[in-house]
Amino acid sequence: MRWNPVGSDKVQRDNESEYPFEDMLESYSKSTYGWAPEMEDEILRVTKSSLGTFDFCPKQYYFQNIMKLRGEEKDHHIRGNNVHDMTEYFWLEAPSHIDDILEEIEKGNVHLARDKLHAIVPEPPEPYAFGEEEQITQWVDWQFDRLVATKGIDWFPVGNEAEVHATRTVEVEGKRVPIHMRGFIDRIFESDNGYILMELKTGKWKGSKASSMRAEMQFYRMMLDHSPHVEFLPITHWGWEFPGGGINNGDGPHWDYESTSDRKAKYATSTVEKRLKRLVKAHLESNFPAERNDYKCVWCDFMELCPAWTRMTETTKKERTMIAIFDEVLRYLAPSVSCKVQVGALGRKTLQIYKTYQHTLHDYGEIGIDKVDGVHHFDIVLNKQHLTPEKSGELTKSLLSAVESEVESLR
Repeated sequence: MRWNPVGSDKVQRDNESEYPFEDMLESYSKSTYGWAPEMEDEILRVTKSSLGTFDFCPKQYYFQNIMKLRGEEKDHHIRGNNVHDMTEYFWLEAPSHIDDILEEIEKGNVHLARDKLHAIVPEPPEPYAFGEEEQITQWVDWQFDRLVATKGIDWFPVGNEAEVHATRTVEVEGKRVPIHMRGFIDRIFESDNGYILMELKTGKWKGSKASSMRAEMQFYRMMLDHSPHVEFLPITHWGWEFPGGGINNGDGPHWDYESTSDRKAKYATSTVEKRLKRLVKAHLESNFPAERNDYKCVWCDFMELCPAWTRMTETTKKERTMIAIFDEVLRYLAPSVSCKVQVGALGRKTLQIYKTYQHTLHDYGEIGIDKVDGVHHFDIVLNKQHLTPEKSGELTKSLLSAVESEVESLR
């Protein structure tokens, strides 16, 4: 279910008025993801999302942003939109409740104050289906902890889903190419000597994601540096919140906060600059190659259109699909369960999940899995006759769900 309380009659955005910088809107109207060198009256449009897609796979960027093809909305997209919409609503509604909540805190009624803060979040018309409620609850708990610690000082954001436009040039091999950057910054907070950017994520958290998060935050800072929004400068810190960081075997709910003068933060500047140069160069050369990666390809909405995939024989497609599926299962289970992948001469892939006692899987034949029982382990064998590349993503999700329920009972 997709529900946005901000779009309901419950609340209206305070910033529903027009964007205040008309020259930026004019520049935006002339920007396009499909820019090419011969388009003299238009410039290249770049967002954090489009740059991320290009970095993931230039061919996927070509299909999605230039050809404007759209895949099916995934569960994690719905979850992300619902949680973001609710947190935006929270900050729009909180001002009318804060005095009462602070009064309860001063009286020592901490539990009541926490309950009142949670009460700002309205009930959806239908129950959430993808873990949104748990993430929203965790996120509000964090805001309450901040409220107690700050006593309300600088607790409210000065920017809530703040829309920002900026223009700059990117130089590639002696050519200066103008670009238009646009983005919505989840939250901007004021501090003693500057401003703090905060990003909300609804996926799993792993420590290895810190470098990619710095690159995302640097994109926002770069955008602000080239925008007319001087009211949000200087950016002295940035951070990120992962209220559902424990999903899919993640490390657990996580938030972080660091100075933009940190050495690692400075490294993010060169990372984003290099990515922008690669993107601009691809447009100058009209070259968006597919970066074939078995794991990436299995999840791509445009797999059947991609030359890197369509040139494969059906046998190769199935074998690559199965390898990618097993890679995902191993990633999900490790290190909780000892796993081993066996590759047969004819391409049959068997995943063995070793156990010290007998256990039997349910029959998952309808999704292309044959069951093989064992005394000290059980095997999952993908049935090549049932497996097709078109259904590989669905199969992976089903397999993960099936294995998850079985393994949870064994841990």
